Amino acid sequence: MNDTKQDTDFLDFLKDDFEVMQVNRHPAISEMEQHLPTISKLSLIAKNMSVETQEECSVALDVTSDVRTLNKTLEDLRKKAIEPYRKSVQMINDASKGLQEILNIAENEIKIKIAIFQKAEEAKMAAAQESVKELSEKLGIDILIPDEARLMQSSKASSYYKEVTTFEIVDVKLIPDIYWVVDEKLIQRHIDLGMQDIPGVRIVKDKKFVVRRK
Repeated sequence: MNDTKQDTDFLDFLKDDFEVMQVNRHPAISEMEQHLPTISKLSLIAKNMSVETQEECSVALDVTSDVRTLNKTLEDLRKKAIEPYRKSVQMINDASKGLQEILNIAENEIKIKIAIFQKAEEAKMAAAQESVKELSEKLGIDILIPDEARLMQSSKASSYYKEVTTFEIVDVKLIPDIYWVVDEKLIQRHIDLGMQDIPGVRIVKDKKFVVRRK
């Protein structure tokens, strides 16, 4: 399938989408729909045009300007169309996050209480095991008691201790270079501001082809 056919199929697909959005659709959607023929036309022009003379180059620049202008128009329409929904989505997200935060706080409070209880049970178990150990030594026999305090269970959940390994930095100067990340955005920002000499950095000057609309 050639590119032109792909463009046509895609634009037809968009028309179907626009048809689905008939109910309560924002006026900006209708404006976007009106630009479909122009988009198709510009796409075909871009694929078929040749730039081998000054005149053709001039035409190409004009088409580029038209493409950019329409692109900006579509972006503005997109923002207008989603604005009512963006506010609704934001309200839903805020409400949901607020409710979830309440639940998270409740869960943490319960987990703290369970952990305190489990620690107390482990202390009881440790005391019982010590007593059994002393009794075993006196009697000269091995007496085992089940270690049940380490796992708490209910019909819906269970609790246990999971070993987690974390870290803390004690001396920044001793951290190997492999763990340091260069801030490339900051370097570029300083170069854009006119900095010409940055240790360890080779500043490369090049030309970038730019088409500017009038």
